[in-house]
Amino acid sequence: RLRQIAWSALRPPVSGAFVNEHLDACALNMLCILAEHFQATKSPTPVDRLGGKGLERMTEVRRHIDADPVAVNSLAELASRFGLSQSGLKRDFQRAFGVTARDYLFERRMLIGRNAIIRDRLTIAEAAYRAGYEHPGNFTAAFTKHFGYPPSRLKN
Repeated sequence: RLRQIAWSALRPPVSGAFVNEHLDACALNMLCILAEHFQATKSPTPVDRLGGKGLERMTEVRRHIDADPVAVNSLAELASRFGLSQSGLKRDFQRAFGVTARDYLFERRMLIGRNAIIRDRLTIAEAAYRAGYEHPGNFTAAFTKHFGYPPSRLKN
């Protein structure tokens, strides 16, 4: 449902003066869905959270990923760069941010590809390479699974 709302916000079905109202409605719908989700899920207890030096280290890992997600070849390499075991990186990243390092990296790469198509008007193949994929077909499959629609839909 959130993907549908986000798509609607990116490609509003209305134009002119009603666009702002449409975007406000999309934002409110998203907030309601998220609020319902957070009420339905158990919040992590303070014991489940990562703090102190561990949180600082994971923040540095996240900054490194954000700086150039395509340059991160593997979680093993990323863990080694920060003096961690791969299992330690996975555990601590999940505890710090509530998402796995693999999923976070994947999301960043998908956004790079999506922005390359929308903002930079690149072909799907060029966007795939920019997002770190060697084969455009793999990018298209991952993109479709992640967003719920193929990247070709962004070209219209």
